[in-house]
Amino acid sequence: MSDIFVRVKSITKRELSRNPAKLSSLKPGETIAIADLRGGLTLTRSKRVSLTADQIEAEIQRICAGSPPLDSRTLQEDED
Repeated sequence: MSDIFVRVKSITKRELSRNPAKLSSLKPGETIAIADLRGGLTLTRSKRVSLTADQIEAEIQRICAGSPPLDSRTLQEDED
């Protein structure tokens, strides 16, 4: 589904107070509008972010910046 289109459900404050589990049933990217005399409340569950391989590699490099280099052969020798 595109980022432009968002599915909106409407419930009343009374329905929410009687069944609060309705909020936990929201799927990522869904929005729920709670009707109220003062304008109401809109709740949105954020979408899950899918990282590309390049983004994952950049994050690993950022986290490991400043760490001493690691020689994997010494780890193998320790196991023997």
